[in-house]
Amino acid sequence: MVFNADPLTNGIQELLRGTIRGQSTPVPSRPFTTPRRASPDQAIGRKDGTLLNRHDGEGSYFLVADGEHLPVKNGTFTAAISECSMCLMPESRKALREIFLVLRPLGRIGITDIAIDGPLPSELEEALMQFLCVTNEISWSEYRSVIEAEGFVRVKVSDESVSLRELLETIKKRLLVAELLTAVGKLPIRRDQLERGKRLVTHAKAAVDRGSLRYAMITAQKPNA
Repeated sequence: MVFNADPLTNGIQELLRGTIRGQSTPVPSRPFTTPRRASPDQAIGRKDGTLLNRHDGEGSYFLVADGEHLPVKNGTFTAAISECSMCLMPESRKALREIFLVLRPLGRIGITDIAIDGPLPSELEEALMQFLCVTNEISWSEYRSVIEAEGFVRVKVSDESVSLRELLETIKKRLLVAELLTAVGKLPIRRDQLERGKRLVTHAKAAVDRGSLRYAMITAQKPNA
């Protein structure tokens, strides 16, 4: 399951406009999403080891590193974007602390992230952990206080869960197509796998409607020294 976060990527870049344009910006992300959309001369951190510490020929520099131990000098960047990656980190608070250190005074951070805010059905919770490595390190209700505790100011948190609803609708339609193709022998998927997929989508949609599963967009700023 791949989440197309382009609209939110655009949203984060719009919120940070004037800070990231023409500046150095670390962008922790999945392969071939934000890095391909970032402006030239930005430093980009990726987990894909195929582009290790090298330029892509288009002005961007790819650095593979541990988000909880950034190998970058303090005060290097004017802005940072974390696209759906905080929820994957075992210690998200440590990652926020690292970003705070590598930002210059008045530098800004933009985050999009999956946030859990309440109990989830065990089957859905296990699937999120197993297939997406999503942890409950920072809940929706904690995000503002956690970011402020790491020294950031002007913290703004918005609920972008409409993107999750759109994603789940897309998955539901694709599961229907897969079910039809399987029925006519065009796709070798077991029926129990399709049924599990449909159950997970139903659970996820209900969790989004209850507010237990959300997609957050957060911006904040490092204060002046």
